[in-house]
Amino acid sequence: PIIPIAPDKTQIYLMGIGVGIILSILLIAANYALHNTITGLNDLDKVVGVPILGAIPEYKKEKLAHTRLVVHENPKSSLNESLRSIRTNLEFMLPSGKGLHQNGSTTLLSITSTVSGEGKTFVVANLGGIIASSDLKVILLDFDMRKPKLHLAFNGDNEQGVSSIL
Repeated sequence: PIIPIAPDKTQIYLMGIGVGIILSILLIAANYALHNTITGLNDLDKVVGVPILGAIPEYKKEKLAHTRLVVHENPKSSLNESLRSIRTNLEFMLPSGKGLHQNGSTTLLSITSTVSGEGKTFVVANLGGIIASSDLKVILLDFDMRKPKLHLAFNGDNEQGVSSIL
């Protein structure tokens, strides 16, 4: 050849941009296809299909050695507000005449999970505290046969448990 062969800068730049766009689209598609986590209440609402009473924020004020009643410490905290919201939503969700504040009505709530350490005892103790703060009578029963912890939230003893009563 008479003219020396040199790289065509325009062609290399256009190929680089094209490959970059294609790889970006493939990465976004793979991320979308592999995204299988619940990141918010909207995702949970789509999956579960039942009404959500509320969301309780993580208690980050201090690391608790065991579950305890904390709703009386700071009445204006986001934890208290979320538990009050759940109490109010429970009132609206219950059938007419069976509300939390109806005379002569009793309401049974069950908080359960298959995984330990999710905060069932924390939620039960503090939701019970919020309901009791509105001048209602609350009875909390801990039916955990392996590791009962509800008595720790109220600084009680666990000399006689459910298994010994049954």
